[in-house]
Amino acid sequence: LGGRRGGASAGSGDRGHPGLPPPNAYHYAAAMSALAKSGRAGRAQMAARELRRMEEYALLGQGDAPNVWVYNAALSACAVRRWDDAARDAEELRHPPGDVRHRRREEETAMDLLNRMERMSAEQGWDTLPDVVSYNTALMAVRP
Repeated sequence: LGGRRGGASAGSGDRGHPGLPPPNAYHYAAAMSALAKSGRAGRAQMAARELRRMEEYALLGQGDAPNVWVYNAALSACAVRRWDDAARDAEELRHPPGDVRHRRREEETAMDLLNRMERMSAEQGWDTLPDVVSYNTALMAVRP
């Protein structure tokens, strides 16, 4: 997913790709949505790490601030859980399907994301106040 690094100007790219703009909130949301649908083990934690990186760059003035769409896309990585995904995750994580430890991480990540949304809205004035999509997606992440 990456992120905008200090000093990169629009059109220069941030990884040696001339003519490409640095990633913005739209790019992050699209990448996190794709990650949520990927079926990769640990996708919720990967999305949360990338979101935290985006937050850090925004706080340093080196990139766009995440918005509610980006957070909702990261939340969806916590909520997407199908049986075929669970079997693949279990194989990669070497835990039996439905392992409580794996599920608890997704639940904790979802709750942490909701808390961060509220905190960043209050402290930074970012457009991150959870909406009905945020809460419903978080509920899906903690469903039995």
